[in-house]
Amino acid sequence: MSSALLANKIHAVSLTQVEPHYIPEVLRSTCYTKELRQFFASLENISLYFNDDSIDYLDSVKNCLSTAKRLESLELAVETFEVQTNFTALLSNFWPNLTSISLRFALDYEPFVAFCRKHRNVRSLILKQSALFGGTWEDVVLIMRECFHLRDARIEGLTERDGEFAWIPTNDKLTNTLHLPIVEHYLVHGGANPFRSGALELESLEYL
Repeated sequence: MSSALLANKIHAVSLTQVEPHYIPEVLRSTCYTKELRQFFASLENISLYFNDDSIDYLDSVKNCLSTAKRLESLELAVETFEVQTNFTALLSNFWPNLTSISLRFALDYEPFVAFCRKHRNVRSLILKQSALFGGTWEDVVLIMRECFHLRDARIEGLTERDGEFAWIPTNDKLTNTLHLPIVEHYLVHGGANPFRSGALELESLEYL
């Protein structure tokens, strides 16, 4: 695919995986060709979904993403819980033009914090169904507030303690909502950290 496009001097700007249950074979390949590097080098928007039990192709995906230096928008979603934190490695690349990030998988604290500190141009953030390992969301939102200059945010389903406890609004316990508009407001506008102010509390997912 990439060779055919380049041969005809067509430079793609977006790669969107519309079928959640399919990862393009090109991303599984261990053959990281010059043509493939050139193809990814022109991309400005990338959206990928993963649901495989095997993650032996992650290095290939990481290599592909590393060449996308024009990248402005990145969306990564993972459905397989057991291996989700491994996908945090994909965020170790640096994209100088990145302004929009959407993540739906469990995150390792240290690599994610490093990602935040490297990408200070991010203006739009979506976090959904994101368990955090090795740290707390209380600390992470402080770092995101410091590093990002967000204009909009969508935060939903933040969990801790091996993904078994979710943060919910203290004053909205009856609905058991996982949507956290108070966190969105804090990330965009500042104010009191909602994880410290008592506006949120951890609740076992057994009861939600």
